[in-house]
Amino acid sequence: MAIKTREEQQPSLQALFDDMHTLVALLDINGAFTFVNNTPLQLLGLSQEDVLGTKIWASPWFAYSPTTQNLIQSLISRAANGEAFLEEIQIQTSNGLTWVEFSIHAVYDAKGKISKLVAEARDISGRHKIAQDHEQALEALKSSEQNLALTLNNIGEGIIATDTKGNVTWMNPVAEKLLAHDRGEAWGQTLQTILPLIHTITGLPLENPFAKTLSTGETTRLSEQLTLLNRVGSKTEIEIVASPIRDRKQEVQGMVITINDMTETYLLRQKAFKNQQRIEQLLDDVQTLLGILEPDGTVTFLNTSPLQMAGIQPEEIIGKKLWDGPWFEDDTETQNEVRGYLQRASAGNVVRGDLKVKTLAGTIWIEFNVHPIPDESGTVVELFVEGRDPSARRNVEAEREKALRDLQDREQNLAITLDS
Repeated sequence: MAIKTREEQQPSLQALFDDMHTLVALLDINGAFTFVNNTPLQLLGLSQEDVLGTKIWASPWFAYSPTTQNLIQSLISRAANGEAFLEEIQIQTSNGLTWVEFSIHAVYDAKGKISKLVAEARDISGRHKIAQDHEQALEALKSSEQNLALTLNNIGEGIIATDTKGNVTWMNPVAEKLLAHDRGEAWGQTLQTILPLIHTITGLPLENPFAKTLSTGETTRLSEQLTLLNRVGSKTEIEIVASPIRDRKQEVQGMVITINDMTETYLLRQKAFKNQQRIEQLLDDVQTLLGILEPDGTVTFLNTSPLQMAGIQPEEIIGKKLWDGPWFEDDTETQNEVRGYLQRASAGNVVRGDLKVKTLAGTIWIEFNVHPIPDESGTVVELFVEGRDPSARRNVEAEREKALRDLQDREQNLAITLDS
């Protein structure tokens, strides 16, 4: 059965994410790009080969600020341990710095182990502008209300404004559609009444998440496993930001709720996750060693078979050099042989040979093959390794040698007979 490499999977992933107007990137657990969609590349006129294999914090979008680079590096390290994050940061574009909402979370394999990271960044410069406009409007609310409403009515996000008690004072048409409420009926109602939120997975209702914004003036962000269940029973996967409205004395006078319909993103995540599960299940069912490495020999994926042979878990080898694995432990000669194979493959050569490996059942020999995976420019970005049990081939060779010896013996006996 032919095994699809990541390069062969790339077109389907590219088509899946390229239509999204956000940055979507897949990273290995060390934070290096293994995939990025076209939207962020176009912001700086980059191509895939400019960033693949690069650590995300060292990419051109964050080169403007060592502080931001350190923050991203810290988030990657914590995400690799299972934490999820949502931060507002700035990225570099050809038009200058742009505010984005940056999130990162781990992707788990079928065994519940972290196999990679997903990073997303969405342009929120419009929201920052709206917040600034709203603060300015407080000084002359009556005269600016019409202009502010016109602005909010024409953006793609649902916007709700409340007073200090959390009662609705205004909302735009997008919010009306999401909530199945028009602004006239919503006026004066509590936010909890018109904006019922449930957990996407459990379906359980969420308690008032906005009280903190009104009481402390802190911005509240909700984005993970969040579903809006409106009054007609329609469910929408959303993310919400609640920002305080302050007067000139910086006292909280209410809040602005921004609602983003995340249905498309949620469905794409689900589809990508299911595709990943199918691919990894396919590889796990193959009774051979199959793995994907970085060009320097660092393991990014191994199927189940070699892990079971050595009695280890994925986290014991992912991120380490293949030759440092338990299959070659205390065998300097074989470790050097593996290192040599990988160096030749990183230079663009397909490498084949026999290797001695250690297993729980003892030492065995395998046929070891390494295939370089180049990008569009021909640069090797990954290595695909496979190892097979050569017993069948060796049995055939042994039978061939035995047959040859038998033939030589018969010829020798015939010659002796003729000489007699």
